[in-house]
Amino acid sequence: MARKPTTAVVILVLIVAFGCAGDSEKKAAAPDITAEFAKVQQARSTLEAARSSLESLRGELNALKAKARLSAEESERKAELEARLPAAERAFEEAYDEDQSALSNFLTSALNDDALKAAPQTRQALRLYADEALRNARDRVEKSGDYAKAIEILQTAESYYEFAGLEIPQDLRESRELAQKYRYLTKDRFDQLKKGMTPEEVKAITGTPLYANVRETEAQGRKITMWLFPRDPAEGGASAIYFDRGKVYAMKWDAAAK
Repeated sequence: MARKPTTAVVILVLIVAFGCAGDSEKKAAAPDITAEFAKVQQARSTLEAARSSLESLRGELNALKAKARLSAEESERKAELEARLPAAERAFEEAYDEDQSALSNFLTSALNDDALKAAPQTRQALRLYADEALRNARDRVEKSGDYAKAIEILQTAESYYEFAGLEIPQDLRESRELAQKYRYLTKDRFDQLKKGMTPEEVKAITGTPLYANVRETEAQGRKITMWLFPRDPAEGGASAIYFDRGKVYAMKWDAAAK
């Protein structure tokens, strides 16, 4: 599901704090980091419970929708799940907002206090932030092909580790590198494409196309789908892949002007 831009809230708060902190300022008393981190843990626990509940509901509902015919009991269950879905989505969004708020408050305080930067709780909070950044970046890619935004999210998470003087987690770094790899289509990957490939086979080579670059047209009674991929800015232009009945039937490296 599309998420509210709550990650940006954490980014904004921390950047403001980084810019305002100074040795000459009078520092407030150090917070009780154990108590503050307990709030973060509770918020994340609530979020995971809401996420699990929503995913379970959607999974069951999608399974029923995929069936060609439903029994009377299944139809009744489907209607029940559809009625419960809006409330489950609201519960998730509320839990997500609360999680991000608690995390933002904690990291804003901890990362701007030299005595707390290396605390175990700060490391754990950064890991929680990284986990959600990875999930958000993955959603951006899988659902809309927005590699640019995914890279931004992951780079921000990396910057907090750097600010704290901590090593960037391997999964965070590798995910960002993978997103950078698929942001633009290269000639060597384009040359791996073959006629007859399915969309999933193509994605394994090209990555997910940006939602705005997926276009459908009618030609002689046939529904044609085109995926447009930008090439490296140094080279410019874009390449296109054409699908007919779920299979690649044509490809064009120079589909758009440089």
